[in-house]
Parts: sequence; C-alpha cells; structure tokens
Amino acid sequence: MLIERGLPAAEALALVRRRRSPAALRNDAFTGYLAAGLDVAALLMELDPLG
Repeated sequence: MLIERGLPAAEALALVRRRRSPAALRNDAFTGYLAAGLDVAALLMELDPLG
C-alpha cells in the first residue's frame, strides 16, 4: 500500500521495519518484487518456467 501511494520501495521497507520490527519483510524474493515494481512483479508472476 505504501508503494502504491508513491513511496519508493526502499523507503517503504525501512518504514515498515522501523514501525514493526527490524526482522519484518526479510524475504529476498518478495522484497525483490517490490523493488522491481509492482507492474514488473505482475508480469513475472505470469511466466511459466515449464511452458
């Protein structure tokens, strides 16, 4: 939601970690999707590695 409202991914992650826990959002794949941008993440989710 923070990114959708215009906050850069790095700032959004830092804010969540400050407010919740330094251990929050530590999944590298997920944070990579956020950094890439939600539109790019949506395209990547549609790729079929077996197809």
